[in-house]
Amino acid sequence: MTLKQIITRLETLALSQKQIKTFFVGGADEFLDDADVVYPACFCELKPDHNVSLENRIANFNFTIYFFDLLDIANNSLKNRYEIISDMSSIAQDYISLIYDREFTDWEINEDFNSSVTEYQLQDLVSGISFDISIGKKYDANLCEVPTSLVFEEYQKSNLTLKQVITRIQSLALSHKQINTFFIGSFNEFLDGDDVTYPACFCELNTSGVFSISERLAKYTFTFYLFDLLDISNNALKNEWEVKSDMHSVALDVISMLNYVGFQHSWIIDDNYDVTISDYQLQDLTSGVSFKVEIATRFDANLCQAVIERGNFLLWNDTDKFLINSNDKLIIFE
Repeated sequence: MTLKQIITRLETLALSQKQIKTFFVGGADEFLDDADVVYPACFCELKPDHNVSLENRIANFNFTIYFFDLLDIANNSLKNRYEIISDMSSIAQDYISLIYDREFTDWEINEDFNSSVTEYQLQDLVSGISFDISIGKKYDANLCEVPTSLVFEEYQKSNLTLKQVITRIQSLALSHKQINTFFIGSFNEFLDGDDVTYPACFCELNTSGVFSISERLAKYTFTFYLFDLLDISNNALKNEWEVKSDMHSVALDVISMLNYVGFQHSWIIDDNYDVTISDYQLQDLTSGVSFKVEIATRFDANLCQAVIERGNFLLWNDTDKFLINSNDKLIIFE
C-alpha cells in the first residue's frame, strides 16, 4: 500500500459520509487559500514527520483530520456554534468508525485519537473538530520487490573504510531504476548544482560521528534526500501527492537495500528511521522524502592494521623514562 493509496482511501471514506461535501488534502496554508469549498468539509493534513520500523515491519504516516462547517454570523452572532461542534464531532466519530473497519487488513490504525474543538478563520468563519491519527502500512523490506539492477552478494571483508561505505551507498542508489542522479556533499553544494536529472538522490554526511573502542565500531550518520520535480504548469502542483508517494516508496526501497542481510557483517544499520516528507526549493520546485541513518563499521583498534613506523609498544608508568633510538626508531627504556 502506497501513500497515494492511503490518501485515496481517506478521501473515498470521507466523501461517503453523506454530510461531507468537500475533501481536501494538503498543507494548512493551501486549505486556507482555497475558495472553492462547499461545507461541511473534510481537510486532511499530512504531517511531515513519520517513522519506519524494520523491527516492527511497519511504515507509519501521521495525519490531522479536520471537519468544518460555517458559523452563522448574521443577526445573532455565532448562534449555531454548538450545533456545528456537535454535528462535526458526530461526523468525526463516524469517520473514525469507517477508517477502523476491520475489513481493512492492509493498514493499522491507532486506537486513541487526540481531538480538538476550535474555530478557524478560513475564507469564511468556520468551526469544527480535528483529531490526530497514525496510519501504518506493512513494510517487509523485501529486496525482491525493489526495482534494482544490482546483484546482491555478500561482502567478505569485515572492515569498511568511509570511502567504501560511500561507494556502496552510491551503487545502491544508482541501481534503483527510478533514481537518475546521485550526489554526495553538503546541502548547499547540492542546491548550487545545475546538472541534476530527476528523480535524484542526495546524500549528506553529517558532521558528527563516534569512534567507540568499547563497541568496536566507527559510526557515521548520513541524511538521504529523495527528490522529484513538482509540475507547476497549468494546474498548480497537480502531481504533488504522486511525487511524495513515489519518493516515499523509493526511500523504503533504499532502506531495504541498505539492510540487505549480506551486508550486515560488514556494517551495522539502524532498525528505526525518522522520515520527513516535504517540499524543497532547489533550482526547481521539488518534493520528496528525507531520512537519517547511522552506519557503523567495524573498528578493532588493532595496531597490526595501523599504518605506522614499526617499533616497540611498551607500557609505562609516571616514573619510567623512554627515549627513541634515532637509528632504528625503536623506543628504548632508560
